[in-house]
Amino acid sequence: MGKLSLARRGFTLIELLAVFAVIGILVALLLPAIQHARESARRTQCKSNLHQIGIALHSYQSLQGVLPPGCVGLDGDPVNIQGWGWGVMLLPYLDQQPLYDTLQPNHHSLADVLADPNLQPYLLTPLPIYRCASDLGDGIQSTERTLSGFILTSQPSQTLALRYPSKDQLVILALQSSLACVMPPPPPWNPPPPSAPPPPPGTWGVRAATSNYIGSFGDFWQTDSNAWSSADFAGNGLFGSNSNVGSSGIPDGASQTFAVGERGWNAYGSIWAGTDGWDRCEREGIPMVMGTAFYKMNSTPDPYNLSCDPKGAAGYGSMHAGGAHFLMADGAVRFVSEQINFANSNDPTQLGVYQKLARRNDGQTIGDF
Repeated sequence: MGKLSLARRGFTLIELLAVFAVIGILVALLLPAIQHARESARRTQCKSNLHQIGIALHSYQSLQGVLPPGCVGLDGDPVNIQGWGWGVMLLPYLDQQPLYDTLQPNHHSLADVLADPNLQPYLLTPLPIYRCASDLGDGIQSTERTLSGFILTSQPSQTLALRYPSKDQLVILALQSSLACVMPPPPPWNPPPPSAPPPPPGTWGVRAATSNYIGSFGDFWQTDSNAWSSADFAGNGLFGSNSNVGSSGIPDGASQTFAVGERGWNAYGSIWAGTDGWDRCEREGIPMVMGTAFYKMNSTPDPYNLSCDPKGAAGYGSMHAGGAHFLMADGAVRFVSEQINFANSNDPTQLGVYQKLARRNDGQTIGDF
């Protein structure tokens, strides 16, 4: 009786290619869903941050009778030189009482802290409550948005010469990172214009921790630096230089008025600690802690942010596709489309919906948005 021989047979090249093709198709179908879920989680976290900031603002107002000022200037120059920002005033209401007690903003001026080697490092404190999870920018501000003063401490080792990826690049990076289950760092580039390396200790220009949230300055802006009056620095929103807006100062209604919005690191973001105007471009300090609806959402910033018209670096924007989150004065958080009706005008009846939401007292009906 003859033996039956069984031939061993492996996969052919065509079969392997077919399997890989099927796997590739499945991955291609799955990764967008993963990215969508991740971005949805980031949006939820960003919305939660703003919601907590809203609770802190209402707590502050209930105790003080007014909202915190957008920034507080020095007595000698109360308009635009070194002053604490609204973000510092809210620290006790955001579980940051120890940091507030260390900085003592009611006792120390921002200039005092910048000149103190023991206190200056606290300006670099990262606060997750002030960062949007979708923003991959650095936790320390770029050299294009620094506080004036001598650097008294060594700088973080991480370089700030990083390119902030575009929204299309973020999608590609997220798809790639999904395979490794980690988010990659932003790719290096040379920002426009080329920035000098981080200055060594003892040189001018102090970097501080980044924030993605800015108080509403309204829709006011003057592109001519010589056209600003002292009264202009109060803005026409909920926040301004040395402002003290209370409930009676929002005749348009709290549900129809911006309180805080977003700005991405690609437009230089914000600084939670405060502001100054060290280039003496009179109103430059305002965008460090506040934003205006004078510019369209996600407008391109001036390449050199300390120019006399920073454009998008004075407005709002985010790395969320299609718009940005805004905290309303009543505590609600809304996602506003970047396609929202936009129209600057000196005539309140001709304002766009975006401008009406930014102003606290235009007296115009808004409706749904």
